[in-house]
Amino acid sequence: MTATATITRTLDTYPGETRIDHLWSISLNGERIAELWVEIATGEILNVWTHEDHRGQGHATALYRQAASEIDIYHAPPTHRFDDGNRFVERVGGPTMPDCTTCCAAPYADDENGDQW
Repeated sequence: MTATATITRTLDTYPGETRIDHLWSISLNGERIAELWVEIATGEILNVWTHEDHRGQGHATALYRQAASEIDIYHAPPTHRFDDGNRFVERVGGPTMPDCTTCCAAPYADDENGDQW
């Protein structure tokens, strides 16, 4: 018998936060194998995760497509992404949040040389 992966949309508390956010997830045989978290207030994607045994199978893309079909969602600004996030944006496309003007508007403002370290 072949297992069927299902996408579910719920509201849940993002780990380490107190606010409630959108969560699209994929479960296979009752085990969650992929998640896409989106902040309710802004539509910003907070995190995309796929279990290491299921990476490269299109689960994160499927979650993005499902979420984008239901609400307006936005990728984090480039200054808030890691390399994996940049690759995800390149793969799935879609709109991005405006550049940050608070926490990282001038990341090297206190460093005369502009050095990161």
